[in-house]
Amino acid sequence: MSEVCIPRALLFSLIILLPCCEPAFCAPEVEWITGWGTEHEDHVFEGVHVEGGGFCVVGKCGEPDSSKVNGFVMKIDATGEQEWLTVLGKQGFHDEARCVVEVHDGFIVGGTTGIYKRRSKACLWKISLSGEVTWKKVLDHKKNGAIRGLDTLDPESFVATGYVASDEIRVPFISDESTGILLVSNQSGDIAWQKEIPFSQGAKVSYRKKTRVITICGTVWQE
Repeated sequence: MSEVCIPRALLFSLIILLPCCEPAFCAPEVEWITGWGTEHEDHVFEGVHVEGGGFCVVGKCGEPDSSKVNGFVMKIDATGEQEWLTVLGKQGFHDEARCVVEVHDGFIVGGTTGIYKRRSKACLWKISLSGEVTWKKVLDHKKNGAIRGLDTLDPESFVATGYVASDEIRVPFISDESTGILLVSNQSGDIAWQKEIPFSQGAKVSYRKKTRVITICGTVWQE
């Protein structure tokens, strides 16, 4: 397995750990613990600290063994109080929100969306600061797919990675028989370019403005 340069992000499980003031490398203290979600079983995959304060998290909700779940995006404030929760997808289809990045007027969310009962496609959503879905972009590809990682390039565009051409409707831990992809889009959902990458999935992606380098984290099997 080869993994490189995972971008800084807050891995969020509704338990916030804040570093204490002294000494410099002491253990973190639990500031607060809270729980929010839907009436179903919820699973958070990724969360980010929001520039104006608070956190935005994404995941899926539904029965744990079901192939038909919904994605969700949730915003909470700095004290752990829920501000809004938006469910993505339709009942009876398979949708998951897997990654999120903050932009100047909301959030870009990546994941998978159900288009038939047994088919899901890689998908991007734009979510407003109040939790409304501004737009939804479904990628055109064979079989199943998902967006797994996001990062901003500049105030008007972002980079995304994931996979397509998978036999699995669910997003697996490792999609080892699919085709990895990398794409760049503007914040209106217009894709500037999309390329295949030389491993089966892109898991995370990071852009370094100083060096103008895009780094992808992925997985490769070795005998």
